[in-house]
Amino acid sequence: MEEVSSFAPLHNHHAMLIVKECLEHLPEAYSVLCFDTLFHQTIPQFRRQYAISTPPHKTPVPLVKYGFHGLSYANIRDQMAKELGKAKNEVNLVVAHLGSGGSCCLIQNGESKQTTMGVTPLEGLPGGTRSGTIDPSLIFHHTPDCSDTVKVSGRDITKGEFVLNKESGFQALCGTNNFGTITSRAFPSSSSPDDAPQNEEYMAARLTYQLYLDHLLAVLAPYLSHIFSSPSNSTLDGLVFSGGIGEKSVKLREDVVRHFAWVEQLAGTGGGIDEGRNGADVEGTREITKDGSKVRAWVVETSEEDEMVRMAEQELSSLGK
Repeated sequence: MEEVSSFAPLHNHHAMLIVKECLEHLPEAYSVLCFDTLFHQTIPQFRRQYAISTPPHKTPVPLVKYGFHGLSYANIRDQMAKELGKAKNEVNLVVAHLGSGGSCCLIQNGESKQTTMGVTPLEGLPGGTRSGTIDPSLIFHHTPDCSDTVKVSGRDITKGEFVLNKESGFQALCGTNNFGTITSRAFPSSSSPDDAPQNEEYMAARLTYQLYLDHLLAVLAPYLSHIFSSPSNSTLDGLVFSGGIGEKSVKLREDVVRHFAWVEQLAGTGGGIDEGRNGADVEGTREITKDGSKVRAWVVETSEEDEMVRMAEQELSSLGK
């Protein structure tokens, strides 16, 4: 864990501090480490590989796509399988785990086949303070001394990593990493589109929302296409929204689902977003599209904690504990 901490220094370092405390103060207890990356081991190699040469020096792990939020995706797959009355290995989902750090995952026949995060959590969607995918050369022009180190939480990381992880994303674009605040600023409830306040705060929030929606759709569209074009199992069981933003942002869910109205038109279903279901303040798993929709959209409250408990019980049981 120490060796791979450099790949996610703002996450792994704190996890290691907890592990060390457990080893010191609970020496008789078993510690089970549950990795977010495990769920994505089924991604094909051609999607994991980066078009870059093998480095001349030894790295702690191969430099390939690992993906994250796997605990969440596994839990969502299990919840959806139960909800639909299907076996886990029959479920086809496109999941958007959207929070301050967000990612998407293509799940076919119960297995991860593609995800947006890469060798680190930085690749993919922009987040609260993360840049997401950018032109790799940009950081050298933005932060010329990006290879210098800064100390964060007692650990040295490069200035480039710090900028891209902690000084970018929503915060950099509009001064807040709270997506609810961004949405309320971008779409004032008392204003029509024609008379919305054209001030700097409104414009920045509007740009941030549009940028995020565009990045999200650029991922979801090909993921849906992969399922619809599958020669063996082309049934989409759900477009799932989860995470803090996914579960709370009625506006974002509506805009995403409306983007795929052409699918409903081609299928002749008359389906699409159900405004009542989408806006309902209901806990648990629920569908937010009309009955018979081709693109069935759901909100699922994920529980990474439940998945970790399941994994720990399975591992300890295999050891006879």
